[in-house]
Amino acid sequence: MNLRTTPARLLAMPLLASVLALAGPLPTATATPAAPSADPAALPELVVPGRPLPQPRTETLLAAGTKGFLHTTQDATFAWTAYDTGATTVVGAYDPGQTDPGLHGAGSDVTVDMDPRQPSKVWKLQDMASGSVTVLNTPDTASLRGVYGDAVLALTNSSASAGRSTVFLRADGKGGTSVLPVANGQDAGVEWGWTDYLGGDADEAALGTSVNGEYRIGLADTHTGAVRVSPPLPKPWGGDQICQALTAVDAAHIAWLGGDCKVHILSRADLNAPEKTIPVSYYDQPLALGLSGDWLLSVGRPPYDNHESAVPVERELKATPVGGGAPVSVLSHASPTIVQAPDGTALVEGGDTGADWTVRKVTAAGGAAPSTIPMNYKVMPESYRLDSLNLSANTLISAESGNSLGAGFYGQQVTLGSPSTMSARRSLGTTGFLDHSISCGGSDSCTDMKGTGDGRVVHLSIRGMIVRRGQEAREINLDTLPYREGIVVADGRFVLLDTSQYPGSSLAVLDIDSATPDTPIATASTAIGTIDGGRLLTPGSTPGEIVVRDLTTQQTRTLQTGKDCRITHLMSAGGWLYWDCSFDGPAGSAGLLRPDGTSRPIEVPARAVGMGNGFLVYAEFGAARSTVVDFHTGIPVTSSLKTRLSQSSLFNPWSVDRFGGGLVYGDSHQNLHLVNVISPGTTFHTVSPSRLLDTRDGTGRTGTDKVPGRSTVSVQVAGRGNVPAGAKAAVLNVTATETDGPGHLIAWASGSPQPTSSNLNWTTSGVTTPNLVIVPLGPNGKINLFNASPSTTHLIADVFGYYTDDATGSTFTPVSPDRLLDTRDAIGRTGTDKVPGRSTVSVQVAGRGNVPAGAKAAVLNVTATETDGPGHLIAWASGSPQPTSSNLNWTAPGVTTPNLVIVPLGPDGKINLFNASPSTTHLIADVFGYYTDDATGSTFTPVSPDRLLDTRDAIGRTGTDKVPGRSTVSVQVAGRGNVPAGAKAAVLNVTATETDGPGHLIAWASGSPQPTSSNLNWTTSGVTTPNLVVVPLDDAGRVMFFNGAWTGTHLIADVLGYYV
Repeated sequence: MNLRTTPARLLAMPLLASVLALAGPLPTATATPAAPSADPAALPELVVPGRPLPQPRTETLLAAGTKGFLHTTQDATFAWTAYDTGATTVVGAYDPGQTDPGLHGAGSDVTVDMDPRQPSKVWKLQDMASGSVTVLNTPDTASLRGVYGDAVLALTNSSASAGRSTVFLRADGKGGTSVLPVANGQDAGVEWGWTDYLGGDADEAALGTSVNGEYRIGLADTHTGAVRVSPPLPKPWGGDQICQALTAVDAAHIAWLGGDCKVHILSRADLNAPEKTIPVSYYDQPLALGLSGDWLLSVGRPPYDNHESAVPVERELKATPVGGGAPVSVLSHASPTIVQAPDGTALVEGGDTGADWTVRKVTAAGGAAPSTIPMNYKVMPESYRLDSLNLSANTLISAESGNSLGAGFYGQQVTLGSPSTMSARRSLGTTGFLDHSISCGGSDSCTDMKGTGDGRVVHLSIRGMIVRRGQEAREINLDTLPYREGIVVADGRFVLLDTSQYPGSSLAVLDIDSATPDTPIATASTAIGTIDGGRLLTPGSTPGEIVVRDLTTQQTRTLQTGKDCRITHLMSAGGWLYWDCSFDGPAGSAGLLRPDGTSRPIEVPARAVGMGNGFLVYAEFGAARSTVVDFHTGIPVTSSLKTRLSQSSLFNPWSVDRFGGGLVYGDSHQNLHLVNVISPGTTFHTVSPSRLLDTRDGTGRTGTDKVPGRSTVSVQVAGRGNVPAGAKAAVLNVTATETDGPGHLIAWASGSPQPTSSNLNWTTSGVTTPNLVIVPLGPNGKINLFNASPSTTHLIADVFGYYTDDATGSTFTPVSPDRLLDTRDAIGRTGTDKVPGRSTVSVQVAGRGNVPAGAKAAVLNVTATETDGPGHLIAWASGSPQPTSSNLNWTAPGVTTPNLVIVPLGPDGKINLFNASPSTTHLIADVFGYYTDDATGSTFTPVSPDRLLDTRDAIGRTGTDKVPGRSTVSVQVAGRGNVPAGAKAAVLNVTATETDGPGHLIAWASGSPQPTSSNLNWTTSGVTTPNLVVVPLDDAGRVMFFNGAWTGTHLIADVLGYYV
């Protein structure tokens, strides 16, 4: 049986930021990310194809070379595709607005990799066919104007009339860059420079400019800089222009559509030869021009835009003889994009139907009319456009447009796992869709649809804000807030609006469940803020300070990040706060924030663009991927996504689940990609119990002295007791014995910061107290045990199983608690006598309590009660040798002592319980779940211990009163402590403390009938008693705790892991 975790690969980024957890006091210690990996592991994705439309999409053609062509892919990247194989390679990270073909290559397979938005002047010429790269160190004032073979055409200052400002740049073969000025033109003693860049090839660049009201075209030699200049020509654009300007340049001709609605054609061989003209109609003017042999190619304007048409609406591709004559049809339908290839042909996109839309080569051999040859690249049909997405608590809402009959909002349920699944889409109606589409469709404001985490989404409308739950939608009029720039975040009933245009306020918080949801309950004069757990968090007036405002009480306090820098970004999810001051000074650290303001820093990279429950998302500019840093276990781990996400969702909308472990994005083909970000769960392996630590006899530690107070013992787990190297977590029974005073013990992974949640508590000297723990292992396979008592104690640790990150072990299925043994009532055993000392009870498990035949192990709460003297109990699989490690210890007569055990089942589905005491006792065994080899069961993910409930400090419950006797507390688990929405069960360490009398506690899933089996028992007042519990969660991720005592007690619950 087994557990699963993604290998740690950390993101390399130059700056750091910080995460602070909103939850109990932690010591100040830093967890530094491990060494960066150049190639983070790719996260698996579920891809759901987009809903197709009959119309083909347009992918703009940018350049055609001898081996392939450059084109857009309708997202934030460009791509080069080889003619022979159809294989596509992403090219750099261009600004997607730069779609002028001249900038990206002209007649060759060489393109430039640069970011026009960055100040760097290092340009990389990439030969896409060979893979070779040439680096150009360009002048400071250079701006790109085109790529011509191995040369780059650049403008070297802001004024084209200020001397020789147009140059060719190319590698000089000596590691430097040669600068070749392009000759200016002269006319009647007037010198002028070039302002227009029309196209060309590896030998010549076609340039143009207006001089004294006349237009000139020049052909600049890319090797000498000399220019051949045409006589004065009609202006192609500007002034009285009524037709759209277009140009085309091939080996024989230069063609341009002028403002006079005529196509003017010059001979490249002789610019002084008389030009030829072809008139076009203003109402039928082309959207694209090309040349092939002695033919002019053109694609007209579509007469209408009908996405529901069964045939493509694009106009036909026509060819008109350059020397004059009637046009002929070349292709029935074509997209308005044409580029010239160096062999005299042209490339177009088109076909007879949307299904056969391909890139085609246009040839005109031997003077015959042009024809087309399909290339090895198919352009996919258009799809309903994904305007925006929101994934919240495993519910996906999409706003889709593209067809009047199908536009609107749609909902799907997602299930994260291996593999992940997504339910069928269902329509949620169109209420508010027009408003959303106007503000969101095709623009980067699409990010304003936000999930609240309780099944609702909110988005802006013209009049205010829409609150949507399924097919129900209501509008909140926000005339009182006339300036609504967007929704920053939504969290339950609270929505944070950006009102940065509003005088005196930049942020406003609305309570959408109040009687006045249009009236802000809080405002802030900053544009930086977030909401988490009913708290508004904004930067303070002092560098490195965060102001925390309770939105219920309106009380405020401050949190110090420890960095002397101005915070420029805040995000929150799952009780964690990400802050970033990378734009104002040094990088910050990250930490977990408790209500008292203390934190444990966890360093993470800066400039995250998204945050989910336990992970951060980063855009890698310059690469067609993003990275995810998963820190939900307390140790940052980096993986990669197959797309580049950014703050803008213009080209591929995306959403991070703030309340779960998922991320969803749309690609250029409108396909949905669902990514399970959180590391996959682990599977369980049982082992024969083995003692790894016993300080009484020097096992696992040198010497036999007791463990001093306030000190730590490091225990090697992996490689001992049949636990292999690479195990991710271990199941241990840890016992404190021969205690010298009250105290508690904390267990955690070696190499990780020490948590504050206890695993074991004892209240006096001379006691023996065990508890089952599931603890992650450090990279070295070790765990740490901290004796938090001021006095000494002996410690014992027995291993009962381990988890690995493969599928070879067993998965877990929780069940409603069921009593399998109670010797007081003859349940599971004949008679009601106590179990004699030194005797064994056999208990049938499989086939009872919803545990199936074939189960490999069971999770049981075993209790010794009405004891007649001190003793201990050993549990093991029927048919196997009896081990020596105890599962349960008691130190006196008349006590009731429980402990959770995970015990293998024998071939007959039974376990044995050995009463190792010389005196009698009653025994009780309640089943809470089982492990099988069924892959449909749940896998386990350990997390850094996090406090979900502490009634002493009002954590997880309002007020600090004790829990009254015979009353119930509801605890929200999912969405807190790194437990994602959709978790099936949680592993909690539950503690009763400051008890006012004897009693017991029952834990179960909210919404289910209360069982009778107890998880925790205490026998007197003033004690502190913990026990590990594995408890199912309801659909909302909640559990219930029933105080079965007649008197009050405080309750504490720390989460240690979850099953999904």
